[in-house]
Amino acid sequence: KRKASVPMRAQLRELLEAEKLRSENSCVLRHSGGGIRESFQFLMKELGWKDFTPHTLRHTFVSHLLMRDVPVFTVAKIVGLSVARIEKTYGHLSDDHIRQALAL
Repeated sequence: KRKASVPMRAQLRELLEAEKLRSENSCVLRHSGGGIRESFQFLMKELGWKDFTPHTLRHTFVSHLLMRDVPVFTVAKIVGLSVARIEKTYGHLSDDHIRQALAL
């Protein structure tokens, strides 16, 4: 299994560091059992959010980058996917984005 890195804006890093300092165990997502997935699911249950996963965040992030015209190659590098995979999965956004631009 390859180790993943998550690039983030300085503002988010500062918020997470501040939260980590307030934590008793240096974790941002706190839950007594399991890993990140279980902690995230616990948090979503506490918030009453259904059908919301870490993958939902990733998908939304990629979609927003593409709709802001960030080059596909750049998006692929950020999230660790191939350009072909990005185009296959998110290609429909281009059509919608073009229709919206032409409606202006």
